[in-house]
Amino acid sequence: MAKFVKGVSGNPKGRPRIPKMNNEKLRDLIREFVSGNLDIEKLQADFDLIEKPEVKFKIRMDLLKMLLPDPVNPEKLSEEAYQQVIEYFQNKLHEQTISKN
Repeated sequence: MAKFVKGVSGNPKGRPRIPKMNNEKLRDLIREFVSGNLDIEKLQADFDLIEKPEVKFKIRMDLLKMLLPDPVNPEKLSEEAYQQVIEYFQNKLHEQTISKN
């Protein structure tokens, strides 16, 4: 006899949720931090309360993603994007030439 019956859930309440930092709370903390209203020591103290290194690593990576631009793969740029990059560097070169004179 089969242990599980096809089409009938063995766990009708579903998978138990692991408590996570509320995304809204995290957004609020970042907003406060960016606006200068958050005490950096409190932010560090809250971060230090996190026990799992993998959670701390994920938080660091998520914050870095918010701060750093996504890497650009030149092979995936459209013709228009290539043209914008070329114009950008031409303008920068022109600005440097003017500032030296």
